[in-house]
Amino acid sequence: MNKALVGRRGEQVAARYLRRKGYDIIARNLHISHEEIDIIAVNKQFIAFVEVKSRTARPEDADRLSAPASAVTYAKQEHLLRAARAYLAQNHVKLQPRMDVVEVYLTPDADLRKIDTFLERICALFAYPYRRVLHINHIENAFGVRGYRP
Repeated sequence: MNKALVGRRGEQVAARYLRRKGYDIIARNLHISHEEIDIIAVNKQFIAFVEVKSRTARPEDADRLSAPASAVTYAKQEHLLRAARAYLAQNHVKLQPRMDVVEVYLTPDADLRKIDTFLERICALFAYPYRRVLHINHIENAFGVRGYRP
């Protein structure tokens, strides 16, 4: 499965995970101020700007392959913060903003069983990514939003 499909599947999994945790998803893949925010989610207390990082590896192999969150470099954080500030400037929000990262580990190719391989091929015909989820790691407040007052 190519990187774009892995990323798309990871974002679907992350959105479903956040909904189960009590968040409402108000935007996905929002392009604002020449930047992209993967997911904007709200609960009673926070508006979370979520960056989703997906890998087709087992979580225990993350040290060897690098944890997905490590791909959110300082430069990427700055891009996300600019996009979040632009969103907050355009939308009156009284919730506390937070920058989250959701790591999604999907089944590697070698781990797919025959039925999974069959389902993946069927899903590929319809351009729907199929992977089983091994692990989700939600890192709340992964990096700061300083100086914001609602």
